[in-house]
Formats: sequence, C-alpha cells, structure tokens
Amino acid sequence: MALSGHKPFHDLLTEAHTVVRYDRWGTGLSDRGRTDFAPERDIEILAELADHLKLRRLSLLGPSHGGPLAVAYAIRQPRRVSHLVLYGSRASALTSGGTWAALRELILANWPVAARSVAAVATRGSDPGDVDAFADLLIMAATPQTTVALQDAAIGTEMTGLLGDVAVPALVLHHRDDALVSADEAVQLAARIPDARLELVDGDRLFISVRTVERHLLNAYTKLGVRGRAQAISWWLRHEPGNRTA
Repeated sequence: MALSGHKPFHDLLTEAHTVVRYDRWGTGLSDRGRTDFAPERDIEILAELADHLKLRRLSLLGPSHGGPLAVAYAIRQPRRVSHLVLYGSRASALTSGGTWAALRELILANWPVAARSVAAVATRGSDPGDVDAFADLLIMAATPQTTVALQDAAIGTEMTGLLGDVAVPALVLHHRDDALVSADEAVQLAARIPDARLELVDGDRLFISVRTVERHLLNAYTKLGVRGRAQAISWWLRHEPGNRTA
C-alpha cells in the first residue's frame, strides 16, 4: 500500500492550528436529505459553522469542489479569512463536457462500477487495494443522485469571474502529475488571483491513508446499520429507487 501524505499533512497542521473538517451537506455523516444543491447553501453552512465555533480568524483550505466555496467565503469575509489555500479546484477532463455526460449516466445506472472507475483514475499508480478502498469510500460518502447533483452544481458554478476579487493571501497548491486536474489549470487559476502564490509539488501523490478510509467507512456502516461492504452494497441495492424490483 502506498504511503499516504494525508495523515502526516493534517498532523503537521494540528501542531500549530486547530483543524476543523466537516462533511458537506448531503454527504458522509451529515443529513442525507438534501434537495437544494445551490452553492449558496454551502456558503451559508460554512458561515454558520464558523460562527458556531466562534472562529474570529481562520484559514480556508478548499480542495476540489471546496475551492469555489472557499473563494466565495473569502471574498465576503476578507477580514475573517487570514489565508486561502486551493488544491485541485478546476474542471478536469473527467468531469466536464462529453466525458461528464457519459460518467453521469454510469453513476446513475451503476454507482459501484462508476465509483471504481473514478477511483482507478484518482489513485493511478498505487496498489490495487487503494482502488477498492477509495471506491468503497465514494459509495459510502454519498448516493449516486447526490454525487451527480453536486457535480452538476459545481460545473454550473462560475468561479473565474470572482478570482480577481480575492483580497486575502492565496496559495494554489497542486501536484504536477495530478490525474484529474492538469498543472496548466492550476497555473491559470493562480494567474487570476491577485498576488497568489503557486506551488507545483513533485514526488508521491497525495493519498488518503488506509486507516482514514477505514474510519470513514466504519462511520458510514454505523449510520446505515450494516456490518461491512457486502451488507452496504445490499443496502444500496434495496434503497436506491432505480434498483428496486417488483
């Protein structure tokens, strides 16, 4: 199993900072009954979370879909956000144009197969066990309908026009060989943010550690009331509308 940079990264952050991670509404252990996927709802939740935790100043790390959210919040609350860090926050060949249309249909038709396809790309170059673990995490993290709705909303969110209004110190961090988002896209993103710093990282890919995946899966299994992968897939087959048989 490939060594992960995920846990060491967060361990380093916790040495000098309080790190807050939360499940996006509709995913993980959050309320799964989400029907309003407007990006504005996610911004409101982030604002409410910061207020609830009484965070007078905070740094925002916005990976992938979290990028537009972090940018929008930083623009609205420049005195509250000390730093903005973006990772993988651009459209990719996997989730845009005709590729997304085909993948979208596959997700709704057969979520386990689609999840494994995405995982195979995201964990390219790692051990086969990483693909299985990542695919399981995707399946447990959200329903196929929610996954599609969130990606549709992300594609429809125009971040480019906002970037020039960012007035806080910004870092665009990117892996040079990222399989989902090209380094060129990261360069373009940094160029649109005033005085942004760009860091293209070489070396091992940034993986989620096996223990982290197992912990997330255990939490998901507990919420669904199942014991293991087989029962979780059986639960999905019983509860997803498109899978029900007479």
